[in-house]
Amino acid sequence: MSRPVMLTGDRPTGDKLHIGHLVGTLLNRVKVQDTHDTFILVADLHMLTTKPSKDEILAVRDRAAEYVKTYLSVGIDPAKTTIYLQ
Repeated sequence: MSRPVMLTGDRPTGDKLHIGHLVGTLLNRVKVQDTHDTFILVADLHMLTTKPSKDEILAVRDRAAEYVKTYLSVGIDPAKTTIYLQ
């Protein structure tokens, strides 16, 4: 029997994820990765629809890397979860 699928993600609009992200979604993602086929996207292109300035465009790569580091640091396992850029 196939497992349920979870697709979720974050727009890299800020420099770092914060405690609200941890409590609101990240800890659930850690838990669900054991029971679901889990996909997390960093919505870098979607972010540009609301923050299209040159400074924001230049910052998106570093922000995306910080988000992935945070995912890994809270326990999201890349062997169980696919993490990708939009």
